[in-house]
Amino acid sequence: VVAADASLLRSIHGNINVLGNFVGKLNNDGDLLRLLDSRGNLANEVDYKPGGDWPSLAHGGGSSMELINPFMDNRLASAWRDSDESTKPKFKTYVTSGIYESNALLTPILPTDINELHLYLVSAGHVILDNIQIRKNGEGVNYIFNGKKMSINGVSESGWLAQGTHWATYIKDGQLHLISDGRGDNRANRVEIDAPNLRKGEAYELRFDAKWVSGSPRLIAHTWDYSLCPSILLDVPPNLGTPGRPNSRRLATPAVQLDNLQHSPAVPRSSDTIAVSCRAKFPTTAAVKLIHRLDNDNGNSPWNSKPMTSNGDGTYTALLNEYKTSGNIVQFYVQASSPGGECLLPRGGADRPAMLIVDDQVITKDLRYERFVISAYDTGAMLGGNTNKYNWKFPRLNNHYFNATFINNEQEVYYNAEIHNSGSGYTRGGLDRGKWKLPLDRLFRDHHKLTYDNDPDGQARHHNRLVRYWLYLLGEPVSECEFVRVILNKNPSMLREETEPVSNDYLKRAWKHGTQGRLYRPEFTWWFRDDWTGGSPIGPSFEYKGSSDPRLYRHVWMKRTREAEDDYTDLTGFFKLISENQYTQKQIEEILDPEAVLKH
Repeated sequence: VVAADASLLRSIHGNINVLGNFVGKLNNDGDLLRLLDSRGNLANEVDYKPGGDWPSLAHGGGSSMELINPFMDNRLASAWRDSDESTKPKFKTYVTSGIYESNALLTPILPTDINELHLYLVSAGHVILDNIQIRKNGEGVNYIFNGKKMSINGVSESGWLAQGTHWATYIKDGQLHLISDGRGDNRANRVEIDAPNLRKGEAYELRFDAKWVSGSPRLIAHTWDYSLCPSILLDVPPNLGTPGRPNSRRLATPAVQLDNLQHSPAVPRSSDTIAVSCRAKFPTTAAVKLIHRLDNDNGNSPWNSKPMTSNGDGTYTALLNEYKTSGNIVQFYVQASSPGGECLLPRGGADRPAMLIVDDQVITKDLRYERFVISAYDTGAMLGGNTNKYNWKFPRLNNHYFNATFINNEQEVYYNAEIHNSGSGYTRGGLDRGKWKLPLDRLFRDHHKLTYDNDPDGQARHHNRLVRYWLYLLGEPVSECEFVRVILNKNPSMLREETEPVSNDYLKRAWKHGTQGRLYRPEFTWWFRDDWTGGSPIGPSFEYKGSSDPRLYRHVWMKRTREAEDDYTDLTGFFKLISENQYTQKQIEEILDPEAVLKH
C-alpha cells in the first residue's frame, strides 16, 4: 500500500504494511500509473479511466478501484470494479425545525400543490433515508402519510414521486433509496411527497435517519416554498477501500475479458451485412455470444443470440443479416462466460446496450455530421415522458440523460453516449436542441459534454459566433463552437451549432485552477402546480436578502462546481457589498475582474 499520509492510513485501517508519504496525486479524471522495481524496470502499469466501461464510483464517488484478480490483464477495464462500501455507512438522525410560511406564489392553488416535501442530491449519488417525519413542534401525528410508498399515478399524494435525474429512486424494506444520476434542482429533478395538513405560520420539525451509500453526500430537503430547507452533508465513513486486505470484489478464478467493441459499416445501408466484433481474453475455455434485437416503441422486443467466431488473433466476429430495412435500430451487446465469471460489453449489457441504425438516405457532406442513435422508447420519454407509459418519471424539464450511440461524420462510433433535449421552461419541446455527453473513457476531441442549438436555423445564425469571436479578440476565454449537421436516427439532417458548455471541460481548459473555483449558474425558480401548469418564474438577481443562508439563493443561483460544499459565502458577500452602496474600487476588484466583466 502506498499512501499520501501513512500515519493517517494506519490510524484508520490498523497496523498495515504501508509506504509513504507519497507526494504525488492521482487524478480522478484518469491517470497513467506505473510500478517500477528496485532497478527501475517497469513491473506493472495501468492507464486507468474514470467511467464508461471502467468503474465509475471511483471517480470521486467514495469507492476505490479494485483489481478483481491479479492474473487478469489490468490494462483492460474488465479487470476492475468499484470497491464494495455498502456495510460501512451507518444511519444517523438529522433534525431541523422552523416556521412553515406557505408562500403560495400561484393562484388559484390547492394544498396538494404546495404542502409538499422535496428531496434531492446536488449531484449523482445514492443515499438511504428512513423514518421520515414532519410533526408539529416535533410532537403528535406524522404529516407524511404515505412515506413507505412510491407514487404510481404521477402525483405525490399517493407516495414518493421520483422524476428526472432522480427517476431510479425506490423503496426497499420501508426505506427510501434516493438515487440520482445527475444534479437535483427546483423543477423536475427530485423526489417529492405531499404533507397536506401543514398550516401556515405553524412550527414544524423535520426528522429522518439517513446514511450515505455512494456519490454525492449533500442532501437538500425543502418544503415547496423553501421556508423549511435544511442542507445536510451526510457522514462518509473514513475507512473506505481495503488497503492491506483482500479486495472486496476479488474473484478466486480469473474471468474472461472483453474490449474494443465495434460494428461495421458505421451506418449500414439496407443492402449491407453488418459485422460486430470485439477482442476477448480467456483464462480458460469460454463462449462468446452476440446478443441483439430490433428496437421497438416499448423497449421490450425479445433478445436473440448467436455465437461469435474467433478470427485467430484474439478478436471475435458475428455477422448480422437480419436487419435489412432502412430505419431499423439494432440494440446489441457481447456476452462471454467462463468459470471465473461473466463479462458483458458494454458493461451495462441489456440495460445500456450499444446501438446502430440502418439508413439508406444520401447525405451531402458540406459540414461535419453528428448522428445520434436513440431507442424509440427513450425518444418517447424525452418528448412525452410524464405519462403512465413511463411511470410519470420524465416531465418536460427533466434532465436525465438517455442512452445513445454517437457517430461522428458517419465514421467514428461512440457507444453509451448520453443525450437529453434542452431549453428553458419557455423553449424546451422537441429534440431540435440537445445536450449530450460521452463516457469519460471515450472523449471526443477531449470533450465530455457538448450541446447543439437551433440558432443557425433562424436569423440569429451568427449572433453567438460573433460575440464569441469578439471576446476572443479581446483576449477572453470562450467556448469552442462549430456549425454541424445533426441527424437523430434516420431523420433529415438539421443545421445546428455545436457548443462547448460552460462546465468542467471548459473550466479546465481555460483557467489554471479549473474546477477549483466556484461556478454559479443563474436560473429561474419555476413555481409549478402538480399538473405542471403555472410556471410563473422568479429570476436571479444581485439582491442581498439580509442573510447569507444558502436556502435564500440556492434555487436561483445553482452551483456547478464544488456542489457538495454548499458554500455561498463568496457570492452572498458580493451581493452584500454592492447592496450597501459604499464600496471602494479596491473592494470590488478583490471580488471580481471589472475589465473582464465589462467585456461581457
